[in-house]
Amino acid sequence: MEKNPAPTVSYAQNAEDIVLLRALSHVKRGFYVDVGAWHPNDDSVTKVFYDRGWSGINIEPQADRMQAFLAERPRDINLQLAVSDCPGPLPIWVPRYSALATCRPELLEPSIPDYAEPVKHMVGAARLDRLLREHAKDRMIHFLKIDVEGFEAAVIRSADFDAHRPLVLAVEAVSPHTGEPTWYDWEPRLLTKGYLFALFDGLNRFYVREESHELLPKLSVPANCLDNFLSCREITLLHELAAARERLKRQSIATSM
Repeated sequence: MEKNPAPTVSYAQNAEDIVLLRALSHVKRGFYVDVGAWHPNDDSVTKVFYDRGWSGINIEPQADRMQAFLAERPRDINLQLAVSDCPGPLPIWVPRYSALATCRPELLEPSIPDYAEPVKHMVGAARLDRLLREHAKDRMIHFLKIDVEGFEAAVIRSADFDAHRPLVLAVEAVSPHTGEPTWYDWEPRLLTKGYLFALFDGLNRFYVREESHELLPKLSVPANCLDNFLSCREITLLHELAAARERLKRQSIATSM
């Protein structure tokens, strides 16, 4: 009797990696581009792919976060930059919880502790089309993920979807600070450029290029129990539970002697 396969570990914030893996499971050693990569492990959409032999480009403006990529992703191209349709120096505000760093300080609600005490930094910004010309060249991009805390429209305006056509796009589509929809600002450009809407998972919107429309069925539903996955947080809790049970077992043996 065959054993059930071990569950895949999801490292992404909303199991976006599981949705992408389902659609792209036929691809071996593919190539990704992660704009707003933040961390190589925590809330990472790309870690599950890197662990399977993929590689790609990680773009992140925060210096301390980029150091983690340089240490843990030697196979990747790691760029300490912001992405914008206006290249050059760009101010970015980093609040107490740096995953919420944004180029739009008006989104940082001061009454929320995670948004408190934002520090302004100047970072370099480049257009996405230039970065892909330099670092992707003729590479097939299997997925492009964009998560830049309210700055997604500027990233999408800087892309050339005629020159580089990722099979799948995953774009954060609500304000991380209010939860309000933001895709009205940038979705029309994607549709005009021949991308088909596939899924809204409550946080992100997924698109597939029309010439790869056969992927639509696999992208049309969010991650679920049929995908046989556990989040990394669940794995951590299971390990902590096992350790606690082992401690109780040892204590029980000790007191019975």
